[in-house]
Amino acid sequence: MKVFVYSNGLELSENYRLTLHSRLESVLSHFGRSINRVNVYLQDANGQKGGVDKVCRLVVHLRRQPSVVIEDRDAELAPLIGRVLERASQVTQRKFTRRRSRSGAGSMSGG
Repeated sequence: MKVFVYSNGLELSENYRLTLHSRLESVLSHFGRSINRVNVYLQDANGQKGGVDKVCRLVVHLRRQPSVVIEDRDAELAPLIGRVLERASQVTQRKFTRRRSRSGAGSMSGG
Protein backbone atom coordinates (compact mmCIF):
# COMPACT_ATOMS: atom_id res chain seq x y z
CA MET A 1 0.00 0.00 0.00
CA LYS A 2 1.38 3.37 -0.99
CA VAL A 3 0.94 6.15 1.57
CA PHE A 4 1.39 9.84 0.82
CA VAL A 5 1.27 12.49 3.56
CA TYR A 6 0.78 16.15 2.69
CA SER A 7 0.83 18.95 5.25
CA ASN A 8 -0.14 22.60 4.95
CA GLY A 9 0.74 24.93 7.81
CA LEU A 10 1.96 22.09 10.02
CA GLU A 11 5.56 21.08 10.55
CA LEU A 12 5.72 17.28 10.71
CA SER A 13 8.97 15.64 11.71
CA GLU A 14 10.20 12.64 9.76
CA ASN A 15 9.61 10.53 12.88
CA TYR A 16 5.98 11.69 13.05
CA ARG A 17 5.49 10.85 9.36
CA LEU A 18 6.94 7.38 9.91
CA THR A 19 4.68 6.84 12.92
CA LEU A 20 1.65 7.94 10.90
CA HIS A 21 2.63 5.61 8.06
CA SER A 22 3.01 2.73 10.52
CA ARG A 23 -0.42 3.41 12.05
CA LEU A 24 -2.01 3.49 8.61
CA GLU A 25 -0.38 0.19 7.73
CA SER A 26 -1.58 -1.47 10.94
CA VAL A 27 -5.16 -0.18 10.56
CA LEU A 28 -5.62 -0.80 6.83
CA SER A 29 -3.18 -3.59 5.94
CA HIS A 30 -5.76 -6.37 6.36
CA PHE A 31 -7.51 -5.05 3.23
CA GLY A 32 -4.41 -6.11 1.32
CA ARG A 33 -4.27 -5.39 -2.39
CA SER A 34 -7.81 -3.98 -2.35
CA ILE A 35 -6.25 -0.62 -1.46
CA ASN A 36 -4.25 1.06 -4.18
CA ARG A 37 -2.98 4.01 -2.15
CA VAL A 38 -3.80 6.29 0.77
CA ASN A 39 -3.45 10.07 0.76
CA VAL A 40 -3.40 11.96 4.05
CA TYR A 41 -3.87 15.73 3.99
CA LEU A 42 -3.11 17.59 7.23
CA GLN A 43 -3.78 21.29 7.56
CA ASP A 44 -3.66 23.98 10.21
CA ALA A 45 -6.73 25.91 9.05
CA ASN A 46 -6.43 28.90 11.40
CA GLY A 47 -2.68 29.20 11.73
CA GLN A 48 -1.64 31.07 14.86
CA LYS A 49 -5.23 31.82 15.95
CA GLY A 50 -5.54 28.49 17.76
CA GLY A 51 -8.77 26.64 18.49
CA VAL A 52 -10.30 23.72 16.66
CA ASP A 53 -8.29 24.29 13.56
CA LYS A 54 -6.40 21.15 12.61
CA VAL A 55 -7.97 19.31 9.70
CA CYS A 56 -7.25 15.76 8.59
CA ARG A 57 -8.59 14.47 5.29
CA LEU A 58 -7.84 10.85 4.50
CA VAL A 59 -8.54 9.39 1.05
CA VAL A 60 -8.36 5.62 0.64
CA HIS A 61 -8.14 4.80 -3.07
CA LEU A 62 -9.67 1.37 -3.56
CA ARG A 63 -9.29 -0.93 -6.53
CA ARG A 64 -12.51 -1.30 -8.55
CA GLN A 65 -14.53 0.81 -6.10
CA PRO A 66 -15.04 4.49 -5.31
CA SER A 67 -12.58 6.01 -2.86
CA VAL A 68 -13.30 6.35 0.84
CA VAL A 69 -12.95 9.96 2.03
CA ILE A 70 -12.93 10.84 5.73
CA GLU A 71 -12.44 14.37 7.05
CA ASP A 72 -12.52 15.71 10.59
CA ARG A 73 -11.08 18.56 12.65
CA ASP A 74 -9.79 19.00 16.18
CA ALA A 75 -7.51 21.24 18.23
CA GLU A 76 -5.02 18.37 18.70
CA LEU A 77 -3.46 16.35 15.91
CA ALA A 78 -3.00 12.96 17.62
CA PRO A 79 -6.64 12.31 18.63
CA LEU A 80 -7.80 13.73 15.30
CA ILE A 81 -5.69 11.26 13.33
CA GLY A 82 -6.80 8.40 15.58
CA ARG A 83 -10.49 9.14 14.93
CA VAL A 84 -9.99 9.52 11.19
CA LEU A 85 -8.07 6.22 10.97
CA GLU A 86 -10.73 4.38 12.95
CA ARG A 87 -13.54 5.75 10.79
CA ALA A 88 -11.63 4.98 7.58
CA SER A 89 -11.20 1.38 8.68
CA GLN A 90 -14.90 1.06 9.55
CA VAL A 91 -16.14 2.63 6.30
CA THR A 92 -13.72 0.59 4.18
CA GLN A 93 -14.80 -2.62 5.92
CA ARG A 94 -18.46 -1.72 5.34
CA LYS A 95 -17.79 -1.18 1.61
CA PHE A 96 -16.25 -4.63 1.25
CA THR A 97 -19.01 -6.28 3.29
CA ARG A 98 -21.68 -4.68 1.09
CA ARG A 99 -19.84 -5.66 -2.07
CA ARG A 100 -19.64 -9.29 -0.96
CA SER A 101 -23.32 -9.41 0.05
CA ARG A 102 -24.42 -7.88 -3.27
CA SER A 103 -22.36 -10.29 -5.34
CA GLY A 104 -23.77 -13.22 -3.36
CA ALA A 105 -27.37 -12.00 -3.66
CA GLY A 106 -27.31 -12.19 -7.46
CA SER A 107 -26.41 -15.88 -7.49
CA MET A 108 -29.53 -16.83 -5.50
CA SER A 109 -31.96 -15.51 -8.13
CA GLY A 110 -32.84 -18.87 -9.59
CA GLY A 111 -34.20 -19.48 -13.02
